[in-house]
Amino acid sequence: MESFSQRHGLDEPVTLLAIDTVPGLVREDFIGEVRYFVVQSAPDPDMEGNFARELYLRMKGLIRETLGSAPGSPMGGPWTKYIPETIQKCRWHEFYDVCEWIPVLFRKVTQAKNTEATQPLIDAVNSRFRHHGLAWKYNENGIIVRSFPEMLSQSINKAKASLVANPKFREADKQFSEAVAYLVRRDNPDYETVVVKSSGALEVILKVILEQQNSLPQLLKQPLLKDKVHPILLIVIEKVYAFRGDQAAHPMPEGSIIGREEAEFIVSLTADCIIYLAEKFPN
Repeated sequence: MESFSQRHGLDEPVTLLAIDTVPGLVREDFIGEVRYFVVQSAPDPDMEGNFARELYLRMKGLIRETLGSAPGSPMGGPWTKYIPETIQKCRWHEFYDVCEWIPVLFRKVTQAKNTEATQPLIDAVNSRFRHHGLAWKYNENGIIVRSFPEMLSQSINKAKASLVANPKFREADKQFSEAVAYLVRRDNPDYETVVVKSSGALEVILKVILEQQNSLPQLLKQPLLKDKVHPILLIVIEKVYAFRGDQAAHPMPEGSIIGREEAEFIVSLTADCIIYLAEKFPN
C-alpha cells in the first residue's frame, strides 16, 4: 500500500503550509495515545516490545533521515529515544506516514484479523486531532484522509500559498488559518466564528492592497478596486462580509443557523477570493 506521502505526491521536500503543520504538542499526545493503547490492548506483556521493534524497523529509514545518523541498537529499547524523537522531528507528511503504519503493524504483531482491533486507537487519535484543529483524520480503515472535502482542501491550500508568499498578508493569513482551524475542530464547532474570521481575512487583504483602514464595505467603494475588479466580483466579496450578520443592512434572519455546509461554503468562497486578489494585486 502506498504511504500517505506517496499518495499525495510528497516524496520530495515540499513547501510547508500552515494548515498542515503538526505542532509538537500534537505529536506528544499522539505518542502517548499509541503507548497507552499498546499497553492496554496487547494480549500479553511481550507484545509491547514486539510492536516497538516492528515499528522501529519500519521507521529505520525515516529515523536515519530525520536524526542524521544510522541508528544502532537503542539503550532501553526503541521507545526511549529513536521512535519518539523521530515522530517529534520528522516532516509533517512523514508524521502521517507513521500514523498509518502503526495500526497495520499492531494488527500484524497481534495477528488481529480486522480493523476493529485498532478502532480504540483510531478514535482516540482522531479526538486529539479534532481538539487541536488538524486538517486530517483516520478513516475507518486507518488511512489518513482530509477532515473536509478534497476540493475544499485544494482551494484552502492554494489560498494559503498565496498568503504565505506575501509577507504583507501575514495578518490575513492568521485570520484565514483561524477560520480553517474552527472549521476542522469538529468536536466543538464554531461555524459562526469561521464566517467572521473568513470575512476578516478578506477585509485585511483589502486594507493592505489599498493601504487604508476602513471597513470592508467602504474599501470596496475605492476607485482602485472599481477600476480593476469587475463589479459582480466586488458584490461577491461584499456578500461574504454581509453573511457575518453583524451589519445593520444585512442582519441574519431570526432563527438562522450557520451549519457545517454554510461554513464550508464561506471558507471555499473566501479562499477563491484570496487567490483572485493575491494574483490581481501581487504588489
